[in-house]
Amino acid sequence: METALEKSKYLFSSFLENKNIYNLSQAYWGRLVKAVAREKSLPFQPYLNPYDGAGKKEYDANPIFDAYFPTLQKAVRIIQDTPEEGAPDITAWINYFEIEDDQPETPELVIAIALSQDSAETARELLRKWLLEGLSKENMEKAFEGVVKR
Repeated sequence: METALEKSKYLFSSFLENKNIYNLSQAYWGRLVKAVAREKSLPFQPYLNPYDGAGKKEYDANPIFDAYFPTLQKAVRIIQDTPEEGAPDITAWINYFEIEDDQPETPELVIAIALSQDSAETARELLRKWLLEGLSKENMEKAFEGVVKR
């Protein structure tokens, strides 16, 4: 069972129960991605619709943050998870999706994370490798080894 001390290491831990905390966590991710993108002046924009059919914002954390980088033709999707005993705090993989029909698929770095200071730093390093160093899918998968568990 998780102790209060262990739970306190997680940031925004009640994000799924409290919309204000969810929004704070979402803003945290926006700042983190923006800080990495600023290192090379990379413009980005959201690419997923965070609203349901009735126009209400969805608070399911998949994604809690997304960004498409048109100059790189790459994307990032952050899925924030609640911490679970025995589960890794961070996993990552490369996915592909179509932004528009009849267009080449866009590679997407997906990071699923129980947010803590340590896991956020790992996420930042993965973002830097994907966006700034331009690692390919194969090289990103090598970067995942020993850093993240699937």
